[in-house]
Amino acid sequence: MKGTVKWFISQKGYGFITGEDKKDYFFHYSQIRMKGCKGLLKGDRVYFEVSEPDKSNRVQALNVEPVLTLAMVTDELAKEGLHPKRIRDKGVHGWYVVNESEIPVVDKKMDLMELAAYAGFSINEE
Repeated sequence: MKGTVKWFISQKGYGFITGEDKKDYFFHYSQIRMKGCKGLLKGDRVYFEVSEPDKSNRVQALNVEPVLTLAMVTDELAKEGLHPKRIRDKGVHGWYVVNESEIPVVDKKMDLMELAAYAGFSINEE
C-alpha cells in the first residue's frame, strides 16, 4: 500500500503512516527497508505492507520502503548548490528552495511533491 508519513519521533523510534485508505498505521524504525535509514520525516512517501491483526485487533505497517523522502530531494538539490529551507506559516508547513546564501531561487512555498518535481524527480500520483 502507498502511504505518507504522518509523524515520526526519532528519539523513540516510531511513528504513523497514513495509508491510501486514509487509515493511520503505527510503524517502528526497524521496519524501514532502506540501508542506514533509522527514521523518516513528516510527508515522506512510502510503500508498506499491513500486518495481520494482533490479539487486540490492531494492525501495523511492515516492510516500510521509502519511495520519496526529503533526504532524497535534498541530495539532488545539493548537486546544484541548492537546499530546501523549511517554512512554517500559520500552521502550514512547506519548503522554499534556497541557494548557499539562503536566497530563495523560487518565489513559491512547495510541498514535498512540488519540491521533488523541482529537483527533477518524475512524480506519478497514481
